[in-house]
Amino acid sequence: MNGTLRGEKENMMRNQATESLVPAPVSVQAGPGVFRLSEESTLYVDDAAGPAGRALRRALGELPSAGPQRADLRIVIDEAAGPPHGYTLRVTPTLIDVVGADPAGAFYAVQTLRQLLPPETFGDRSAGFAAGIPCVLISDCPRLPWRGLMLDVARHFLPKEFVLRVIDLLAMHKLDVLHLHLTDDQGWRIEIPGYPLLTEIGAWRPETVIGHDAALEEWDLRFDGRAHGGFYTTEDLSEIVAYATERYVTVLPEVDMPGHMQAAIAAYPRLGNQIQVPEVRKRWNVSKQILNLEDDTLRFCFDVLTEVIDVFPGQYVHCGGDEVPKDEWRASAAVQRRLRELGLHDEEALQGWFTHRIAAFLAEHGRRLVGWDEILDAGEPPAGTVVMPWRGEAAMARALGSDVDVVETVAHALYFNYNQSRDVHHEPLAIGGYVPLSTVYDHHPASAEDARVMGAQAQLWTEYIGTPALAEYMLFPRLCAFAESSWRQRRAGSYDVDFLPRLRTHLERLDAMGVRYRSLDEANTAGS
Repeated sequence: MNGTLRGEKENMMRNQATESLVPAPVSVQAGPGVFRLSEESTLYVDDAAGPAGRALRRALGELPSAGPQRADLRIVIDEAAGPPHGYTLRVTPTLIDVVGADPAGAFYAVQTLRQLLPPETFGDRSAGFAAGIPCVLISDCPRLPWRGLMLDVARHFLPKEFVLRVIDLLAMHKLDVLHLHLTDDQGWRIEIPGYPLLTEIGAWRPETVIGHDAALEEWDLRFDGRAHGGFYTTEDLSEIVAYATERYVTVLPEVDMPGHMQAAIAAYPRLGNQIQVPEVRKRWNVSKQILNLEDDTLRFCFDVLTEVIDVFPGQYVHCGGDEVPKDEWRASAAVQRRLRELGLHDEEALQGWFTHRIAAFLAEHGRRLVGWDEILDAGEPPAGTVVMPWRGEAAMARALGSDVDVVETVAHALYFNYNQSRDVHHEPLAIGGYVPLSTVYDHHPASAEDARVMGAQAQLWTEYIGTPALAEYMLFPRLCAFAESSWRQRRAGSYDVDFLPRLRTHLERLDAMGVRYRSLDEANTAGS
């Protein structure tokens, strides 16, 4: 190949790589030439950057090791490389230098380096050898420290292997929290020592409602007649946590209480208010069966949280607190007696008392309570609470006006179980709402200038999502847009001019990984 053709090919390769990074880095400076990767290319990794080095080897194979002065690729840690989780990535014709401000930063640099390789390397790592990596200098760091995804595995159980795949996809997009919604009215998915019926009974429902659950009367509904269920063993969850930790993803467990507890009450009826016949819920919407507030029930909650704390080492534990109908408490003589004994004025205050008890237990064990924005309805939240406002901008403003830390989760932009097109007849059945790709991209999470804003999180509730394939279809490419908006500062580039061209190349990477995403058809790109 003559010099002119080689130069044109290198320019095309450089433009395609540097102009298709998702999320876009803070700063990209393209340079002349390429680095030629081969099976003989050598690698040096700082001891502190072990996960980043292992990530690169998973992507490229077992590159030979060399000392720092002789290696062709180097991964090192230097606090001067940028803010926390920041990095610089320098590619020259003779050297690739990854410098992380900390180990997480080095790991994120490797994710960017992978995107400089041809898209097919995401499915066949041998395709990276003899590939030319364009010369470039990238400086980068995240805007928000909490960039998460909530995956509901309670409404529909999703196998461990799929959860691990989701972790890989989060890491690829520099997302760092996987929030697992482990329990709900329709299923209990975590083993708890001393409570075997939670998984023997609570993890299984006899059948599931067909279609939208909008009918008010039971005789108007149809059911599929098929049992559904499953749960994660302690070993499964420990494997998930270890796998995520290696990829700088924190797993946030959620056990919703005192509402969304019908599956637990079906397993142990003494936990309920003895008003309705307990069974694992076959319908969606909100169950009126909630926990009673007897001392034995509080001990149950503490036992469950003790196991959660043992399995999940992270600082935060999510206890829900959302959608708690108070009908049973109003009708229960025992609950009304407890309310009077505590000197509380109504059932809303009673939930606040319960929330404070749960938060105090977690604090005794060095953990912080996370809850949905309804926990603010009962007055002053417990100290150290993290609130996830999901009910719109008013809920977000209210949380910001309270003495809590905040992770933004607003439904109108961050609920990925909502429809992706207004043409719902050509889309899978969804709960409703409308969140197209353009809305996710254009929604800029709350300013990180407020120290109480920890970050943002997308949600995938699975009432109408029963398979991994459908979960991926609902997640992607919207999760790519969320990764972009939560990682980088707002830029002048528009959705059509800046993001979509980069995304089209990025989707080739998802193709190589076999991700079953929604295509960029006219409805999606137009946001109609």
